[in-house]
Amino acid sequence: MKKFTYILYFIMLSNLSSCSDKSNNQANCTKAAECFNIAVDFDKKQDHTQAKMYYEKAAKQGYAPAQYNLGYMYNNGQGVEKNHTLAKEWYEKAATQEDIKAQFALALMYQDGLGVEQDYTQAVQWYIKAAEQGDAAAQLNLGSMYKLGHGVEQDYLQAKKWYEKSAEQGNYKAQMNLGVMYQYGEEYGKGIEKDYLQAKQWYEKSAEQGFNQAQNNLGSLYEKGLGVEKDLTKAQTLYQQACQNNLSYACRNLERINKELEKTES
Repeated sequence: MKKFTYILYFIMLSNLSSCSDKSNNQANCTKAAECFNIAVDFDKKQDHTQAKMYYEKAAKQGYAPAQYNLGYMYNNGQGVEKNHTLAKEWYEKAATQEDIKAQFALALMYQDGLGVEQDYTQAVQWYIKAAEQGDAAAQLNLGSMYKLGHGVEQDYLQAKKWYEKSAEQGNYKAQMNLGVMYQYGEEYGKGIEKDYLQAKQWYEKSAEQGFNQAQNNLGSLYEKGLGVEKDLTKAQTLYQQACQNNLSYACRNLERINKELEKTES
C-alpha cells in the first residue's frame, strides 16, 4: 500500500512539474512566433484573456499576424472591452506590413467610420492594397466603391473589372453583381454591354452557391426567355428556391408564375 502511494505521489509531482515547466515556458516566451502560437492555443480553448496577453507580446515585437488578431479582439470585444480605436491602431500596424486581412479590416473601418472618421478615399486605398494581393472580398468591395463613386470617380468598367476578379475566385456576391451588369448593360452603367448569355452564366454560378437573389434573377431570365429558351417550369423552380431562402419578392414572383402555369394547364 505504501509503495502504491509513493508511486502515485511521484506521478502527481511529475505532472505538476511538467505543467509548471510548460507554464514557465509560456510566461517566458521571447520570440514573437512562439508567443503567437501560445496565443492561438489559448484561442482554441476559448481562453481569450490569456490569448490576448500573448498576442500582445508578439504584436509589440512587430509580428503582423498577432497585430491583426489583437485588432480583431478589440474590434469584436473578444477577451477585452470593445474598442474600435485600438482595433484600428493594431490593424494599421499589420496592414503597413502588407497583412492582407488587416488591410481589408482597416478598409472596412474607414468605410463604416469605426474608430476613425468615415473616409471613403482611405477605404479605397486599403481595399486596393488587399485587392491587388488577391483578396476576393476586397475586390468585391472595391468594385462596389467604383460603382457607387465612393472615394473614387464613378467608373462602371472599373467596377466590372474588380467584380470579375472576385467572381473568378468564387465570390457569390460578385458573381451576382456581374450577372446584373450583363443583364442590364447600359441601363446599369455607362460602358457596360448587355449580354444575356453572360448574365445567365454568372447567375448560375452564384445560384449554385445558394444565393437567393441570383436564384430569383436566373428565374426571371427563364421566365422571359432572355439568353435562354423560355421555360416557366424552370423559372418556377428557381423562384421557389429563392423564396425558400427567404427572399420575399421571389415569393411574390412564385405566386404569379404559379397562376400563369395553372392557366396554361387548364
